[in-house]
Amino acid sequence: TLTLALLLGPLASVRAGVLVLEPAENSPAMRTSQQTLINEFTSDRANPSLTRLDWSRLSPAERATRLSGNVDLVVAFGLGPANEALSQPGSAPVLVLYARRAELERAAERVPGRLTGIYLDQPYRRALAMARALSPKGPIGVLLGAGSGPWLTAPLAEAAAQSRQALNLRQLRPGDSPLRVFERLLSGCT
Repeated sequence: TLTLALLLGPLASVRAGVLVLEPAENSPAMRTSQQTLINEFTSDRANPSLTRLDWSRLSPAERATRLSGNVDLVVAFGLGPANEALSQPGSAPVLVLYARRAELERAAERVPGRLTGIYLDQPYRRALAMARALSPKGPIGVLLGAGSGPWLTAPLAEAAAQSRQALNLRQLRPGDSPLRVFERLLSGCT
């Protein structure tokens, strides 16, 4: 959420019509990100020109009407709403959040110059740099799910070694209490 606020903060100065397209299914992290975006756009503006829409509840005709109005930027949470927005003739540029890099790149090739995004799968070195910026002292703690294998842990450990950062890595096992493992992880990072 902090990353989203930092990256989208400059957009708060946009004086254009902004349409936020929300997917039908939201995770808690996505809902928090959406609220952060709303707060950034509306915090110090007398007349915010931001409209939130649950894209899945609109008919195709309603979607076309909304996109043909006074919209200069579409912010789509997920590629589903983004692709639908881009399918409307003359729709505004689209900023996609919560998409994987490969999916975003494929979609952007189909509509050059109209689609950009902040993808989910950021390089580990970038994620570690942000963690270091937020907490400059001590090791960085990472809690991984039980299904995480060497395909995830090895590149993460390599990125930490390349950036000379101490990494306290814990992996859940089936039957573990995530809260207890997280508490142990935190105690090792202080």
